Amino acid sequence: MPWLPAWHWGSSCSARAVTPADSRTCRWRTSSTTTWWVAMCTSVQQERYKFPCYQIREGSSVNVDVTSPGATLALGLMFFDSGNTTVADHMSAPCTKYSLDNVRPDFLLLRTLSKGLILWSDVCPKKEWVEGHLPEIITQYAFSEKPVEDNVDYETMGQAYCNILAGACFCLGLKFAGSANREAFETLHYYTKLFLSIQKKPVSEQAGKNTLESCLMVTVLSLALVMAGTGNLVVLRICRYLRCRVSQAFPYVLYGSHVALHMAVGLLFLGGGKLTLNTTAFSVASMICAFFPRFPIHSSDNRYHLQAFRHLYVFAVEPRLVIPVDINTGNMVYVTLTVRFKETEQYEGSEYTVTAPCNLPELHLLESVNMRDTRYWPIVIEAENWGLLKQVLEKGGHLYVRQKAGCLPYALDPKGYKTTFARCAIKDLVRGWLSGSRVSESFSEDPVISKVTECFLRPRAQGRNELSLQHSFCKILMKCTLCEKTDMLSTLFDLFLTLQKDFTKCTLPLWQFKLLSAYYQGWLRLGEDRKGPFVYTDSIFSLEHAITSKVDDDLMEGRQQVLAYLEGSDSAFLQASLFPFLVLHDLPGPGVISLPEGSDRLCLPEMWLQLQAAGLAADVVTVLLSLLQK
Repeated sequence: MPWLPAWHWGSSCSARAVTPADSRTCRWRTSSTTTWWVAMCTSVQQERYKFPCYQIREGSSVNVDVTSPGATLALGLMFFDSGNTTVADHMSAPCTKYSLDNVRPDFLLLRTLSKGLILWSDVCPKKEWVEGHLPEIITQYAFSEKPVEDNVDYETMGQAYCNILAGACFCLGLKFAGSANREAFETLHYYTKLFLSIQKKPVSEQAGKNTLESCLMVTVLSLALVMAGTGNLVVLRICRYLRCRVSQAFPYVLYGSHVALHMAVGLLFLGGGKLTLNTTAFSVASMICAFFPRFPIHSSDNRYHLQAFRHLYVFAVEPRLVIPVDINTGNMVYVTLTVRFKETEQYEGSEYTVTAPCNLPELHLLESVNMRDTRYWPIVIEAENWGLLKQVLEKGGHLYVRQKAGCLPYALDPKGYKTTFARCAIKDLVRGWLSGSRVSESFSEDPVISKVTECFLRPRAQGRNELSLQHSFCKILMKCTLCEKTDMLSTLFDLFLTLQKDFTKCTLPLWQFKLLSAYYQGWLRLGEDRKGPFVYTDSIFSLEHAITSKVDDDLMEGRQQVLAYLEGSDSAFLQASLFPFLVLHDLPGPGVISLPEGSDRLCLPEMWLQLQAAGLAADVVTVLLSLLQK
């Protein structure tokens, strides 16, 4: 049974033990008392709303205090972004003392807001635009430290000043909601500090603490609207500071102030940082209903604004968070995005660079989103594939990227120093200048690269040939890593090991190298306008010279065999050392040259002419003649 005060039980229940009969009696008394209390409260509420101040019509007159807020916002939303200056001029603040006395100061906030809604395209995130709504008379007399004129209502001037600024700030927050615009943030931050500073001055009594508090809450909410979903620390610190005002020293801080502050914190971390706000016409209307600048006095205060409408902000929520994910490791990474805006009547096409994860601006304002990061392969999102970006945002915002080999993520190497050091360290391993730990791990996270470095580059070379081979392997490793061609390592290593093979047993490696050499010779003849080859040309030509020298040196003692082969002698016995020479220089079949009758040898000019007549290249003829002369 629920707890009730002692006077509900009566004297019998409080002086002795409770019997079942007493329990039934108490239950009846409780239910009847509760019914009476609800009926009494209902009758009080009904009687309250019968008073003239709560009715739209008072006799033959209209209570504008009730109808003005709704009508003002209705006009602003009806002519939203219409640019109708005629209607907008009716929303301007009065510019004379007499006119100001006939308008409630808090209605000026809604008028300024509605004017901004009508002239939506003219809203600018600058202090000049905000203060442009202030009439000269208000700027002159508001918060005057030495009032000298008796015919000026300084309280009205101060309240009008605060409400007009708050209305302009609220319009600014709606215009740039969810954009994290720096200029809008700085402007709203300035006016937030302005209201805080006025509260601490004696002149704040001219407007009243309650008016200043209400306008301050509107400005903080506007600031949170702009930074929605970003978790901005500056706004969070402001909310924490204002939230601490819970003592009796702040009697003007009521329930509504805490509602506004908690809404601001909720906007900062909207959806856990995964959601933000958009500024379509329907979304703007929803946000006006949700953040209506009239806050309740207590938890059941629904006189001026139904508190359930505070939840209507959900109609303005949308996901625009981009989270780059490494496709190889599955880890979230930092990348640099270049966002370009479309050209409009108010702004030229511009672009800015941002580090993802981040919230993108509204997609209908963008022309392209490009990832031009030096550590990741580029991604270009334009009109042709704009639907892909929408799908990414709707499915959690995970944008899969591929990291370039030879680079580390920004989380491990923010400045790129480790990558630069590792490139030098791998070369130092080959030179024998470095004998540290596995530096390849700081060069790339690819396990293939670390294993190749450990097995081929770390051991000290034994001899000049092995050292030269390690230098070649180092070049191959750096090239394959930077070009994301680690699968080519084994093929290129096998190519550079051609020099270690015995061509007398198998000439297939020699044929493979001849194909590669012919490709590079053809690339050089085509010119520099074509894409360069994968392997450095100096490495290929160096290897070609080494293979040619090896084959020619092995044939130094077979000069007579070459001459007999060229003459087509039947008695010539071909040794295995002759085969690599024939394959390397593309010599035709036997009998290329013929000796004249009665002669056992040819002079060099005659041999030159016969070899050229057989279709041999000039460089091959030169090699043969130089060999036969020795």
